[in-house]
Amino acid sequence: MHFQISELVSHAVPTVFSNFAAINFEYEANKVGCIGTTEVQFKKCVLDLYTNKSYWNEVQKEGLALVKKKHERSMIKEAWSKILSESYDFIKIVRGQDNKN
Repeated sequence: MHFQISELVSHAVPTVFSNFAAINFEYEANKVGCIGTTEVQFKKCVLDLYTNKSYWNEVQKEGLALVKKKHERSMIKEAWSKILSESYDFIKIVRGQDNKN
């Protein structure tokens, strides 16, 4: 479910979260959507988001900022470089090609 929510946020669609989804969403759910902890609050979130243009725009803006922050190209490139480098070093150790001995 987390990936579907992230996909919605990446397409600038404000999201209404159940309490369960909000707890399991690794980012600040209240910034990229509305959290409905009860049936009544969930309904209110849906109505608020879809009838209040300024609220929709605010939540949409926060979602896009989150996507930009978490998926910035340079950050991803750096992370993958580290992963690949560490993996290569590990393979050398496993194969007995470690020059540290």
